[in-house]
Amino acid sequence: MLLSVTAQEYGAAEAHCHRAAHVRSSLNLNLTLYPNGIKKADGVGSDHISLYLAIAMPDTVSNGWEVNAYVNFFVFDQIRDRFLQIQDASVSHWRFHNMKTECGIANLLPHSVLNDPSSGYVVNGRCVIGVEMFMITKNTYKGESLTTVKQPNNGSFFWKIDNFEALVGKSASNKLISSSSFIVEGKKWCITLNPLGEEGSEGHLSIFLACLDIPVSPERRIFVNSTLRIRDQINGNHFGKLVDGWFETTKVEWGFPDFMSIPTLVDSSKGYLVKNSVIIEVIFHHMFFVKNFA
Repeated sequence: MLLSVTAQEYGAAEAHCHRAAHVRSSLNLNLTLYPNGIKKADGVGSDHISLYLAIAMPDTVSNGWEVNAYVNFFVFDQIRDRFLQIQDASVSHWRFHNMKTECGIANLLPHSVLNDPSSGYVVNGRCVIGVEMFMITKNTYKGESLTTVKQPNNGSFFWKIDNFEALVGKSASNKLISSSSFIVEGKKWCITLNPLGEEGSEGHLSIFLACLDIPVSPERRIFVNSTLRIRDQINGNHFGKLVDGWFETTKVEWGFPDFMSIPTLVDSSKGYLVKNSVIIEVIFHHMFFVKNFA
């Protein structure tokens, strides 16, 4: 692929670039020239021309797609009828994928060399630049994208349960109850409670954090680092346990079947049961959203 640039284009403003579409096999690429270079933090490129090869429509590149290729840039010596070949010495090859859709050389050639009449690179106000690409492999692969949320907004919820003694008294039935739902980071959650304990944990409160709209796809998961606790309404010495778990299609709740014994709960000196009310709270510390792709 060759790109011919006139003196007017070459002398354009720094932000100007000249593009030419290039199709190589199934790849649609743009060859992009920055006549006055790309300025970087260290200033490299400001007195050079910069040349880049980019996927023409990066938004169409799917996750898991990649191409590995050898890329050579050329500047045509119009006096001697030959090309100057330029490669990026810092890498053996270039890898294009959805998170890196452009590769190139910021300091391709100094202006002083390009403008030297004896070099033959600019003749009659025109410069010819080219690119050659050898595709090594075209792959699809599997991976994961991870989004981390620290201290999520609205990341705490408390549930006050009145008339609690009726739930644990002699006439009480072993019945699962749930809090109202609440939203954290776009997901709907609730706290579930078995006042008399699950099978094997009778005589304890069983408390769980549940996700009510777990992603339906097995390729999506949520890891939650949180604390479930019962508030001490007198002394402030709240009792809590750390909940770490992956919420996914096969596991929608995490918690403890033996969170607290009922004798401890009803002990008036502990402050957990006050005026026949108990307050259960969940605090989200970190959330990790994982999406698999292929």
